[in-house]
Amino acid sequence: MLEFILNMHKYDKWANQRVLDRILVDKPKEEKIVSLFTHILKADDIWLKRINNEPINTDNFAQSLNVTELQNFLNELNGLTDNYFSTLTEEKLSQVIEYSNLQGKKFGNKLSDILIHLFNHATYHRGQIAQLFRKEDLRAPITDYIVFKREKSM
Repeated sequence: MLEFILNMHKYDKWANQRVLDRILVDKPKEEKIVSLFTHILKADDIWLKRINNEPINTDNFAQSLNVTELQNFLNELNGLTDNYFSTLTEEKLSQVIEYSNLQGKKFGNKLSDILIHLFNHATYHRGQIAQLFRKEDLRAPITDYIVFKREKSM
């Protein structure tokens, strides 16, 4: 499981960077693109804080970041997640993480399930972002997992 999770972390970073790169190049007019990408990054940040049992500030959760803020936040988040994932072990992946959702309801899930949820959540919203790019007749970011694997094997 550890190898899978670490690989998915690398894929997630690669895919997020591809989305940001397309936003920077094409400067899409559709505000929902930046809003969805902001949502992906802020959700990752919240989950990382939950996992690490750190306080969560959701005051600006729904507020979109501008492009410069997105770049900075993605770089910061990549550093935090790289540090976190470098400490993962099979044993940690089996641990149950206790947390509260944004409504305050308490839950507990295995760390591996939370991380898989995060990767799936981001993929879902990157698909929505790609659709919005196409709606504007812009080239959508290619974030297919198999493309990631092809590029990384070269």
